[in-house]
Amino acid sequence: MRELATSPTRLLEDMAGYMNGVHAQRVDDLATKREREARRRRMLVEQQAAAHEAERKAEAEALLQELARTVAEEQQVAAQLWQTAQDKEVSLAFHQRKPRRAERVCLVGAHTGPAAAAFVARRRPGPCASCASGSTPSGALRSGTRRFGASWSSTRPRASSTTRKRRTR
Repeated sequence: MRELATSPTRLLEDMAGYMNGVHAQRVDDLATKREREARRRRMLVEQQAAAHEAERKAEAEALLQELARTVAEEQQVAAQLWQTAQDKEVSLAFHQRKPRRAERVCLVGAHTGPAAAAFVARRRPGPCASCASGSTPSGALRSGTRRFGASWSSTRPRASSTTRKRRTR
């Protein structure tokens, strides 16, 4: 039986080898744990940096979109102002070409002024005071005016028979 029993020195040696193995495993586990913690911290720092960068890019994009919207609104307002100015310019040009009531031409001659305006205002065909006195300057008739007593049909060229047929269809 003694032969089957192991000697105490052998047991101490085996136990010392086992303890050295456990100690080495513990040292390896601690080194692995430190490395894992360092990787985790690095990953957190990188994630925070990436999140910060994404937030900065999102803010910059939002700012650019707001700026683009503002520019588009300003361009629309500028276009409306330009259109209003053009409309006003056209309106002023139209009113400058259109004769005023006091400056309307009499129905006979090329006279303007209050005397001619009085006849136009009363809608009475006839000459103004200057034309009634016979002082119409020769060749002073304006286009679109007619002499007293002349009909419009006699001053306009007549349409041909084919033109009249086309108009009636």
